[in-house]
Amino acid sequence: MVIRNTGNANLLINTLEIAGTDRTLFTLTDNTSNITVNPSASHTATLRFTPNETGAKSATLRIVSNVEERTVALSGNAVIAVNEPENIMGDGGTYLFQSSPNPIRSGYDATISYRINTAGTIKLTVYDVLGRELAKPVVLFY
Repeated sequence: MVIRNTGNANLLINTLEIAGTDRTLFTLTDNTSNITVNPSASHTATLRFTPNETGAKSATLRIVSNVEERTVALSGNAVIAVNEPENIMGDGGTYLFQSSPNPIRSGYDATISYRINTAGTIKLTVYDVLGRELAKPVVLFY
């Protein structure tokens, strides 16, 4: 989400906070307080939706600033529940997220997300339940 300052003075965002019944399913991943947005500039707030069950979910983003208080409706529709990533290396910095769709079916596209917080080479190999190699979709260097 982008917050743009169209005025001619600094916009001071005191807080960004999420409220509502499903507020725990929506997360702000960046700084949420004391944000200064210069005139004609913008601030990007990254929101993450991590449902724990299927169905429509909603919350409200509350923006409190030196100009006014505004709210933004947040909504998401979870087709499958998303679990927190698994710390696959036990180091607190290497995570593998749930694939989508799950299970992965032959002949269909799938998304496999991962997060690695250390520099190095990434080699991802996909195997079937019998241990046969299916694909090597990623080889990256960080």
